[in-house]
Amino acid sequence: MEEKLQGYKDMLSDLGCSVDNEMFDAIVKPLKGILGNPDACFVAATDESEMATVRKNFVEKKLGVTGDAAEAAVAAVAAQMKGINKKPRVVFYYLLCKETGKSVV
Repeated sequence: MEEKLQGYKDMLSDLGCSVDNEMFDAIVKPLKGILGNPDACFVAATDESEMATVRKNFVEKKLGVTGDAAEAAVAAVAAQMKGINKKPRVVFYYLLCKETGKSVV
């Protein structure tokens, strides 16, 4: 598990994002149960219903960002990760925090 989490941190660094370990851990904690599930641990950015779920359940409920700002944040992170075939949920959520300027801590 630690190797996987370090890989996520490395991916964030490769994307030009410095990692706040406290925020990273706060994102990982509720997701630990799904990190071994290949379907659930990745975000399907080309699936509109998946993006709606991410917006509703994470951006709106956890970060408190709604409306056009929530849509724009999800679209911006999807674009930022465009070259990555499998987008890890942990990385996607972390970038959403950065994009919105909000924290789950």
